[in-house]
Amino acid sequence: MMGQIHLATWDHKHGTDYSAHKSYGGAFLQCVQWARESLEEWGETKDYEDYTDSELISSWTLISGDTEFFKIEEIELNN
Repeated sequence: MMGQIHLATWDHKHGTDYSAHKSYGGAFLQCVQWARESLEEWGETKDYEDYTDSELISSWTLISGDTEFFKIEEIELNN
């Protein structure tokens, strides 16, 4: 039996974070959570509070000054 996971990856100046999910949607929401938490840490939530989740993630490279990147990979699992 084969399955699939969706691996959310966040490359940033401190390294790379990973999170595995059953669905693309779950992996996407993890990326959104990472992004919104970063904005809070940077004190920039007001600048981007009107961004939809999709707008935030698609703009993230620009927002981070080309220093951070999100990626979601589909990986096949084999038993």
